[in-house]
Amino acid sequence: MPEPAPPADDENAHGAVAAAAAEADRVFDATEHDVADDAHEHATRTAADEATPADGTDDPQLGEIEDADGHDENVADTPPDDDDPQSPDRASGNAIERFLALKDQQAVSTWIGLGGNTGPTAETFDWALSELACRAGELVAVSDFFKTAAVGPASGDFVNAVVEISTDLHPDKLLALLKELEDAVGRTHSDRWASRPLDLDIIAFGDVHADTPQLTLPHAGCHYRRFVLDPLCQIAPLAVHAGCGLTYGDLRARLLTRPLTVTVVGDATDASGRADWLGEEADARIEFVPWDDAFTAADADRRPALILRPAGRPGPADAVDLTHVPGTPAEAVRAVLRAATDEPRPL
Repeated sequence: MPEPAPPADDENAHGAVAAAAAEADRVFDATEHDVADDAHEHATRTAADEATPADGTDDPQLGEIEDADGHDENVADTPPDDDDPQSPDRASGNAIERFLALKDQQAVSTWIGLGGNTGPTAETFDWALSELACRAGELVAVSDFFKTAAVGPASGDFVNAVVEISTDLHPDKLLALLKELEDAVGRTHSDRWASRPLDLDIIAFGDVHADTPQLTLPHAGCHYRRFVLDPLCQIAPLAVHAGCGLTYGDLRARLLTRPLTVTVVGDATDASGRADWLGEEADARIEFVPWDDAFTAADADRRPALILRPAGRPGPADAVDLTHVPGTPAEAVRAVLRAATDEPRPL
């Protein structure tokens, strides 16, 4: 591991954004109480996923959820289908290239998530922020560092944060830089969701909505993970998720309701038939409700806060795609629920 830089002073990465962070805190606090009632006013789009569930699943209601293949979460497992209406429009070429052409080489507001649970995590974050400031672009804002429970096979609590940068790097080059920084501190990529000293993910790149062989933008898990949403909303609660059209403040606010209502696309089973999914999460925080086709439209009065979409089933744009989550169907559901309900604690 390279020698971490000293913790950033008030003129550098972690302190230079004090004024911006103070204003963001004000909006963040207001957002937590004010946006819950209109979290679903934005229209969501119904996706037609033509894949067919594979045989041999341990849950016929869900279909097969494939095990992870070791790819980083920002990396798309397969190239998008140009004929799939859930994929971004590709009539004029690659969505990222079109966006950059429209920006005319201007710097792009980009949000990067930081995570880690081994070694001196805070010092590693400070070093990574310093490297990003030198090599990626201007640091616009840095969230607090939050402590969160591990999701998946990793052991030990994680530290998470989000940084906003203004960059003129192509997202592929930015991704390569992030992987270089991870490698420099000893990150290995043999096991997905394993313990690690540093994890760097592009959460969003401007308002790009793209699914390429290299990148999924916005990040496939950013809209339901509290360990991403809490630090992100501290610095950018009004930024809009390019895939579903909701602000990140809206996305966070709907996860705060209790019990958290959850449904699975196409599944008519209620909570009484889903105890096997919940495991340790089986408590008053979560309530499974049967799927209703009306949930594909924005209906804030009755629409569940969290919609899970198995492979081969169409669903709204803000549904959690379970094919991005490793493990068996039950394990995948439990991982999503833990990420959606765990309360990040500021360090």
